[in-house]
Amino acid sequence: MHILAHDASTKAHLGYTKIGEVRIGRRVFLGAGTIVLPDVRIGDDAIVGAGSIVRDDVPAGMVALGNPARTICTTAEYLDRHRERMLERPRFARSGANKEMMRRAVLDGAAYVE
Repeated sequence: MHILAHDASTKAHLGYTKIGEVRIGRRVFLGAGTIVLPDVRIGDDAIVGAGSIVRDDVPAGMVALGNPARTICTTAEYLDRHRERMLERPRFARSGANKEMMRRAVLDGAAYVE
């Protein structure tokens, strides 16, 4: 993940580098490889998908992903979908999890680990 407070793409042409504060709210999840550009706000309880490039604000309680990142649903809707899937898919306790059982469980779809 990269959080950028400056963007030097304008330096060679304008003689100035853009700078901007990045604000990330509470309980925010930023997936692996996410890039957050200058002057962006990400609200509380937001989720940003892996590999996303965030160039615009992400409102509180929203899920955003892509390049550029776009909101796709609310965090509540996203979590509700996973709660439903957890009723049908294998779940494992983190302590004492059998790695071979976990490996076999994901051959036909996702599983969940505490």
